[in-house]
Amino acid sequence: MKIRRPLCLIGLAYAAAVAATVFASARRATACEDLDRTPVAAAGFVERIERGRSQGREQTVITLSETVILEESQFPILERFLSDSEKITQSRLHRFWKENKESIRRSDAAQVAGVLCYTEDTDAPRMGSLVLVQGDFRAYAHAANPGGFDAADHYDMMGQQGKLMNCRVVAQSASYDILRDRLYRLREYLSRLADACFEEKDASVVKAMLLGEKGTLDAGLKELYRQNGISHILAISGVKTLNLVAT
Repeated sequence: MKIRRPLCLIGLAYAAAVAATVFASARRATACEDLDRTPVAAAGFVERIERGRSQGREQTVITLSETVILEESQFPILERFLSDSEKITQSRLHRFWKENKESIRRSDAAQVAGVLCYTEDTDAPRMGSLVLVQGDFRAYAHAANPGGFDAADHYDMMGQQGKLMNCRVVAQSASYDILRDRLYRLREYLSRLADACFEEKDASVVKAMLLGEKGTLDAGLKELYRQNGISHILAISGVKTLNLVAT
């Protein structure tokens, strides 16, 4: 007992020090309120594609990484570049973007490095491609009341600082991530197969459990799973089975 007590105190002191460090270093995400509800042009690499619902409609949700909100004068230049990018490899494309993206970024959009694009277009871009998009920017807001859900901080930790509504893909690079794109197309095929074999509500559960596609899951079913304490089934099933395909 004499040995355990000092070790316990040391452990508590260490845990307190770690907690204090995390608390001291915690930062509050910058809400891009100046861009809110304004039409913008943006470009970035396609990181993820999934189905979701917004304003009661099923839409395609495209996650862009290494995003740049473009200066208006740079839009036609980048559109022309992407249209003529057949001979540019994926590695050269990433190198080009790393070297040039800051020079074409809008000065008032420096905090935006990732966005979610909501579009009704059914023809999704290639995974890993560099795309040029247009849409209405929506900024994530901080919690209005203490203890409330803070969307700005939450999505900033996930790498997104806003979303584009009514988004339209204007151009995309010829090069893309072939392996990830083929896995995504396989996931889409399995999703359509589930839609063909089951009723709509049953298909949404099958897709959530097998493919990790929870965006189209009926809100009533989500609440039913939560009330019965089994919502974790939907949370981990797709991750365990086809996580690579989902991303």
